[in-house]
Amino acid sequence: MRSARRARAARDHRPGGPLALWLLGVGLLPLLVAGCQGKLVGRAEELRLGEEAARVIERRYPVSEDEDAQWLVERIGQQIAARSNRPDIDFTFRVLAVKEINALSVPGYVYVNQGLIEACNAAPDELAAVIAHEVAHTTERHLARRMERIYGASFLLT
Repeated sequence: MRSARRARAARDHRPGGPLALWLLGVGLLPLLVAGCQGKLVGRAEELRLGEEAARVIERRYPVSEDEDAQWLVERIGQQIAARSNRPDIDFTFRVLAVKEINALSVPGYVYVNQGLIEACNAAPDELAAVIAHEVAHTTERHLARRMERIYGASFLLT
C-alpha cells in the first residue's frame, strides 16, 4: 500500500505530471481563444505597423521623382488592390529611386524599385505580376501572422 502511494506521489511530481499539463493549458488558453476569435493582431494594428515601417523605408530610400513610373505603378497597383480579397485596404504605391531589381511591401504600402521597372522594359504585365505578389503579402496578412507568432511566443515565455 505504501509503495503504491509513493509511486503515485512520484508520478504526480514529475515534469509531465498534472501540474505541468494544467500550466500548459492555462498558458495556451489565451492563444486558443484568440485563434477562435480570429486574430491577435487586428486590422488597425496591422495598418499602424505598416505606416511605421513605411516611414522607416522612406527615410532610408529616396522616393523616385519619375512621374511616369509612379503613375504606372499606382495605376496597376490600384487595379490589383481593388480586386483583392481585402479591397477595403487603402494601398499606397510608391517607386523608390533604387537601381536594385526588387519590390517590397508592408501592410498598406507597396514599393517598387526603379531598377525593377527598368528591368521590366515597359512590360506592364510583368510589373503587374510583381505588384500583385506584393499586394498579396498584405491581403494574406503575412506580416500580421508573423507578429502573432512573435506575440504568442513572447506570451508563452512570460
